[in-house]
Amino acid sequence: MTRLSELFELEGARVEISGIAEPVQALQDPLSGQACVAIDYRAWPPSTTLGVDGASAHNGRAYELAAFAASDFHLQEGPVSVLVRVEPGRDTVALHDQLQLQFGVGLRAETDVVPSGARVCVAGRVEPLKRSGSPHRTQPHTLVVKASRIWLAPPDSASPS
Repeated sequence: MTRLSELFELEGARVEISGIAEPVQALQDPLSGQACVAIDYRAWPPSTTLGVDGASAHNGRAYELAAFAASDFHLQEGPVSVLVRVEPGRDTVALHDQLQLQFGVGLRAETDVVPSGARVCVAGRVEPLKRSGSPHRTQPHTLVVKASRIWLAPPDSASPS
């Protein structure tokens, strides 16, 4: 893993970094309401086709729906803050609400989330920091990384990287 303080010389390079994720605008887990920076949502509507024996397909699932949502976040490690840009994905709360209305209690759904304040690892490319506005204004971040992958850091990785 690359230390956050070493990123300044790596513009355009692919890096793997870790730190504490603080969302620019938190997302909401559609199932628990927990604030998070990324959501992997999966849902299985009930099957409406009959089973092979002609009986109703009790607890059967016709197909799986999957959606991913993420929000830009700051990766903090001590005094260094990196803005992590992500592809936003889908509005998982609206999708879940729509599926709940359509299928009711027969809908089975689950989420995997990256919660706000969690230690995460990010793989991505260092982007040039675009300064705009007044030269006297400071940005809350010192660098920008365009994420290609985000995952929760293992519990034993609390050391700075």
